[in-house]
Amino acid sequence: MATLYSQEEAVEQYAVSKQFESEVKSAVQSCRDFGKTVTEATAYLVKGFGFSEARSQKEVEKYWDL
Repeated sequence: MATLYSQEEAVEQYAVSKQFESEVKSAVQSCRDFGKTVTEATAYLVKGFGFSEARSQKEVEKYWDL
């Protein structure tokens, strides 16, 4: 069953998702800037954000070289 949101709720959900994305990006870039390895950054996302190993790897790959 699909959930219907009002326009206000949809905008709020979008803003929250963008904020979360920004936090993940900042975490990955901080790991890189502080000399951590890709493996260490991946582990940080698993622990800090509760991501699966696969999702953490995907996020690190996405933001590592920005």
